[in-house]
Amino acid sequence: ITTYMDVLEELNRRNIEYYLVYPERRLKEEYRNRAIKRGSDNQFIDGFFSRWDKHISDCDSIDAPYKYVLKSNEYLADIIDKI
Repeated sequence: ITTYMDVLEELNRRNIEYYLVYPERRLKEEYRNRAIKRGSDNQFIDGFFSRWDKHISDCDSIDAPYKYVLKSNEYLADIIDKI
């Protein structure tokens, strides 16, 4: 599911449980390089990574029922069985 605050807040209002999975703040360059390697266009890369700190702060602050913060070189596929 998306990590946009409006969506997460609505899920909370409706008492719908979800998992919020997002990377550690310090991994901005790692994730930027992932986006470049998978062929994301410059407009996406510039837009998304210019908002990185706010996005991670929002994820940190939301009261998610279940939260997992990805570490370096960790992907959702690596932890899906854990959650």
